[in-house]
Amino acid sequence: MVRRLTRLRGLALSPQALRGLGLVRALEREGLKITDMGDVKLQELTKDSGPKKFRNSTHMAESTERIRKAAGLVAEREFAIVLGGECSLVMGSLSGMKSRRKGRAGMLWMDAHGDFNTPETTPSGFIGGMCLALACGRGPPLSRETEEEEGRPLLGEDAVIHIGSRALDRLEERTMKESDITLVSAKELRRRGAADCGRRAARLLSDRCDWCVLHIDLDVIDPGEMPAVNYLEPHGIPSEDVLLAARGLKETGRLKAIEFASYDPLRDANRSSGRRVVKLISRLCR
Repeated sequence: MVRRLTRLRGLALSPQALRGLGLVRALEREGLKITDMGDVKLQELTKDSGPKKFRNSTHMAESTERIRKAAGLVAEREFAIVLGGECSLVMGSLSGMKSRRKGRAGMLWMDAHGDFNTPETTPSGFIGGMCLALACGRGPPLSRETEEEEGRPLLGEDAVIHIGSRALDRLEERTMKESDITLVSAKELRRRGAADCGRRAARLLSDRCDWCVLHIDLDVIDPGEMPAVNYLEPHGIPSEDVLLAARGLKETGRLKAIEFASYDPLRDANRSSGRRVVKLISRLCR
């Protein structure tokens, strides 16, 4: 799947690049039967539009609808791997999955950033930094059509665990701490240990949800290991901790999809980061 809501062209090339690095073969070597459902073709974004505090919302609404339809087909399968693009793919992917899956959805969200701004709190107006908040029913609807089609909220805040944060905006951080989201910073994860944080997350989501999605923005990983992202933040977690934190949720049997966002092959001339991403995906799915 292709997802891009800024003019960062490299994000749209991510799925193609990961395929070229042998992602499907790597998954098949793990004994998985893979059906590549292709890409969701989105209109290219060449310039910003719309309100300064809610930029490109019309483009996001149109893209979300296309992704929603595709994700509904993917959700009919036992397990889905969704490749972005940006984190904002979650609006369409989760909506599509909910159209085919019964019960309450949960989310384990790994990201250096909160993605929990709204037009009232954002310092930039970047809508990609609002996608988790929008999925939780905060902020304005993208459009009347998406509001009616998706229903709000897509996620209950008590069914969201956010792991790995280290670059929250001031008002965003306050909002997250006042919400029902479980927030585990990168610093706290290092202190408590990734495996312990993962087990706690798995217990909480198992108690509150019928099925879950794991969302990984690759900038959660330390830039020394994963430099091919656009918003580098120091003091990230190692990819091994991503695996440890996700293990408990996998063992519950409730994990039905994994989303990967933010790999930029244009920042990865020798494809070393891309090969690490392929390895991470295959290890998570084994």
